[in-house]
Amino acid sequence: IRSGAKLTIGDGEELIVNRIIATSVISNISIDPNGTLENRGIINITRNTVNPTGFGIFNEGTVINQNPGNIPGLGQINIKEMVRINDNGGRGIYNGGTFINKVNSEINIEDTENGGIVVFNNGVFTNEGSIYIEGVFNDLLGAYIGVEVFPQADFTNEGSIEILDIRDGIKSFNNGSFTNNG
Repeated sequence: IRSGAKLTIGDGEELIVNRIIATSVISNISIDPNGTLENRGIINITRNTVNPTGFGIFNEGTVINQNPGNIPGLGQINIKEMVRINDNGGRGIYNGGTFINKVNSEINIEDTENGGIVVFNNGVFTNEGSIYIEGVFNDLLGAYIGVEVFPQADFTNEGSIEILDIRDGIKSFNNGSFTNNG
């Protein structure tokens, strides 16, 4: 999504990104600075083989994930099976912009190989809904990190986070801020 552009997944709509095999693609969904992704439906990113630093969602703009009225199944982002090329796997979400997971919304990340959610470069991630991360695994390193917050980045949890089968659940690096109010 280019700078100045906006993509809206409307109520009850679904965006499916499935079976991408690429060595030069950085992410399956990429949001440039000043670009916006608003999800009021369902985003499914599944079975993708990516380059060594690939991501399900790479955000430098704004992502808003929201359920438009507590309707079961809407306001949902699902990322599964980000598998590796050359022994280094993908990450679920890589955020250097603003990412808001609203009340009654869900993010599910399963079977990525190098991390669930990464917040970097002054990125701000706010969770008011629920996040489920399971099976972030790298053959060389063992289960890896569920949520990583790099220096000058901020992750605020006001909802729920469930992290399973991972070596480091939450890791905040120098001057990275993780606040849990959930």
